[in-house]
Amino acid sequence: MATCRTCGFLARRPYRSRGMFSAYSSVVEVDDAERSNPMLGYQAVLQPENVGGIPWEFVCARRAFDLPAEIGHPGTTDTAARSISARDVFQKERDCDKWCQYELGFSPKEHLMEVRQRQFEETTRRLNGLQITVTIIATVLGTLLAVAAVPGDSFLGKLLFRPAPMQAPPPLPSGSE
Repeated sequence: MATCRTCGFLARRPYRSRGMFSAYSSVVEVDDAERSNPMLGYQAVLQPENVGGIPWEFVCARRAFDLPAEIGHPGTTDTAARSISARDVFQKERDCDKWCQYELGFSPKEHLMEVRQRQFEETTRRLNGLQITVTIIATVLGTLLAVAAVPGDSFLGKLLFRPAPMQAPPPLPSGSE
């Protein structure tokens, strides 16, 4: 089972309410310290603008789960309660098909690029394997057809070019004229 705490798609973004802070729409990495102590993520400031006082929320960058709804939105509960709730949500065991192992320093976007690169490589490997299989089958069939095309004493030649057995002609009608 996977947890959000170990997932590369756990992200942080400014909370947007009634158009406030809509200019700040970046989704950023949640680092190890914030994963262990979510309160640190709520106290962050936007860089390079250094704008303090903007409430943050934790989100799943792949939208597999509605983390803000599970944790609580700013204004509905205090930051300390949201921090405790966030820690519990991060550690919750989940069956998630979009989970990706978190790598320190990688943004959610970089994790997504890595996942897509692995999927591309896997698809390429499968197609290469299929291409090799088709090539082998075509080579074997081509060889069999080439050998079969040579009539003569070869087994395939006799098998494929064996004349049809002669049938006796149908009897002529008896002459009752």
